[in-house]
Amino acid sequence: MDGPRGSVDLGDSNLGESNATLAPNTTDITAKLQEVRIEEDLEHLGDIKQQYADLNVTDAEVKTILKKLDWTILPFCTILYLWSFLDRTNIGNARLVNFDTATGRGDFERDTNMSGSDFSWATSCFFFSYIICEVPSNLMLKRVSPSKWMSRIMITWGFFATMMAATTSFASVIAVRVLLGAAEAGLFPGLLFYCSFWYRRRELASRMALFYSGATLAGAFGSVIAYLITLMDGVGGLSAWRWIFILEGLPTIVVGVATWFLLPDFPHTAKFLTKREKAVLVARLKLDDIHSHDRSFNASEFWHTVKDVKTWLYCIMYITIVIPLYTLNYFLPTIVKYLGFASVSAQLMSAPPFAFACGVVILTCFGSDHVGLRYLFMIVPALVGCLGFLLLANVRNAGVLYFATFIAAAGSYILVPIAISWLSNNIIGQTRGATAIGMMIGVGNIGGIVAGFVYQTSDAPYFFKGHMANVGFLLISATFATIIFFFLRAENQFRNKQGYPIDDGKGEVIKHEDDKRFRNQL
Repeated sequence: MDGPRGSVDLGDSNLGESNATLAPNTTDITAKLQEVRIEEDLEHLGDIKQQYADLNVTDAEVKTILKKLDWTILPFCTILYLWSFLDRTNIGNARLVNFDTATGRGDFERDTNMSGSDFSWATSCFFFSYIICEVPSNLMLKRVSPSKWMSRIMITWGFFATMMAATTSFASVIAVRVLLGAAEAGLFPGLLFYCSFWYRRRELASRMALFYSGATLAGAFGSVIAYLITLMDGVGGLSAWRWIFILEGLPTIVVGVATWFLLPDFPHTAKFLTKREKAVLVARLKLDDIHSHDRSFNASEFWHTVKDVKTWLYCIMYITIVIPLYTLNYFLPTIVKYLGFASVSAQLMSAPPFAFACGVVILTCFGSDHVGLRYLFMIVPALVGCLGFLLLANVRNAGVLYFATFIAAAGSYILVPIAISWLSNNIIGQTRGATAIGMMIGVGNIGGIVAGFVYQTSDAPYFFKGHMANVGFLLISATFATIIFFFLRAENQFRNKQGYPIDDGKGEVIKHEDDKRFRNQL
């Protein structure tokens, strides 16, 4: 197994405490030996901070390396997440094929004998297995190389996504959706975790925005593809909704196979980097987090994270964030249809709001990284999203309503990458990071279950109750973001008041957020 690359300081992490006074026990020695596994190129260098100094790295060199990462790692992550979101939410596009506003049903629901709240259950059941399998899947990434585990995820979910085309009853739809959730679990937190192998914490939000843009692109891309596939209705004796699942599911399997061979695993094995670039990248990552590449599971850190109140605050906030997001992915085509567009046109007209949201997400996250703030970039988009849903709930002009979908989508989609970056910035250590991210996304996706029931056909055509519910969820997310902000600020103020020094880059590397030199990012 690959462990940390680069020599490390074996001294105790507590400031002012001499190692000479400590009698190491077996557990301490084992832990130190695990940390001491190093990449050959860095063995001759001294302590981690000295390693980086010895390399004489220039800003231009760092920019060159980051550019290589951005053109190699991020496209992979974006493509993987795009297909992930496309295959889990294309059920909303499938529903719209020959949709009848009078009955609230289309070919998909008629052919599978679904009625009433069945469609809501079909969207929500995905998340039951998705939540259960989230953390275990993320921890498996620590034991299996990313290329192999991501490939496994994609191939299995691509298979089940394609199998949706073979469903003939409500029971079969539920069964396949549950299997799809189990297969896909771990991809999103796995990608976030994978990015931490390559980027420093303050560089993550903007990069996360780029690959998370795959979610918004999936909405836009999926709507355009669904529009074209709808024109195939009846080809081969199959309804267009079946072709949507087939033609969007099979490419996932192909991408999964390619991932096995093409996805770079770790910096020290990356073929697209030179020997020096590998050394520079590993050293700068270690400056950020000494445990960035330690794949050993630490039980005490796992339970510390599970019991940490901050983790649960993030989880609750994330629940309320994802509800508006998923309601838009599943029901925006239906909402647009009720604005007066034909079913085929509604597929196409669902794309622009997602495309607009994609651009806003990228710009906002780059801005958040640039100023080094997260809370501000949580509150403002949440309020913008509220405005969009308030317009949707109270205005009756079709043009204004369509414009409001742009505002609602932009405000809702920004929150996820900012929230995840905020958590990632304030968690140090690989086991803690994997657990915290897995928990937030896993527990938070309870919101995905709720999302399926926010919009009901009985509330058509204006869906007042659903839109106002999303206003409420966004206000709750803003409230929890505020609680987290004051909680983190209080920790920082306490450490400042106690006279604990702030990490100045000259002492030992901070190994966990309990280190008194650590300051939370606000």
